[in-house]
Amino acid sequence: DITAVIAINQLKYVDKDNKRRKNIAEFYKNNIYKNKCETANYESNRVSSYHFFPLFFENRDSVYKKLTDNDIYPGMHYKRNDKYSIFLPFRKFICEDLSGAEAYQNKELTLPLHMHLTNDDLQNIINIINNA
Repeated sequence: DITAVIAINQLKYVDKDNKRRKNIAEFYKNNIYKNKCETANYESNRVSSYHFFPLFFENRDSVYKKLTDNDIYPGMHYKRNDKYSIFLPFRKFICEDLSGAEAYQNKELTLPLHMHLTNDDLQNIINIINNA
């Protein structure tokens, strides 16, 4: 299987790639103004691959627009499952207070973390966010 061959070959880069993504995430965390967003808590006894790094913005949609207007394409992850049409028949079984899931859905933004980001790219992203 071609996909398996590619994946196996990429394993030799996993530690280096994870380290770079961690450095990018730390750069975001340390350089975005504290009043602009909140970060998730990462436990010190765990290791993350930083395949994404969720940030939480009160003005998420305006930050998203500023970024995309500058050809930077962040992600939005984890829409509430009960909002998908396939789950509508089961709505009556879902607890009423899903405020945490609702807040996550409305505030979460994932900035780029790929290997081709340069330090200049990262600084540009930070400047856009801090001036949003």
